[in-house]
Amino acid sequence: MADEIRILLCEDQTLMRQGLHTILELEPGFQVVGEAANGQEALKRYYELQSQGSRPDIVLMDVQMPHMNGVQATAALTSSDPQARIIILTTFDYEDYVFEAIKAGAMGYLLKDVPASELTATIRQVHAGEPSIQPRIANRLLIEFGRK
Repeated sequence: MADEIRILLCEDQTLMRQGLHTILELEPGFQVVGEAANGQEALKRYYELQSQGSRPDIVLMDVQMPHMNGVQATAALTSSDPQARIIILTTFDYEDYVFEAIKAGAMGYLLKDVPASELTATIRQVHAGEPSIQPRIANRLLIEFGRK
């Protein structure tokens, strides 16, 4: 379907990746077009899909992955394709990760403990071109930024 949001999942934990795939495929209007288990695979898969005319609309990117982490992969993707829309999905809410991910070009930052409804809403929001950071992370960022 042409109006589906095409999603590339980048997550090193197989069970988590499979669970996300299932959740997203059940959501009307979403299509998981690829998966990657590390940052290098994420880049390779993104460019393969792009060359096939199926560039992902959204990349869900874990931070901690082998070979190349999610922040590095995000920076590489956004520098080669400024239209890439990346949402960091991670267990880490450390300010350094958030700052680095945003500087790398991520448009969203979510913790993995979010309900599926918040994940899907964030995907739709970022797909529409609107950045999204969970309020509790944004609050921590503002406090930390105020200290500096």
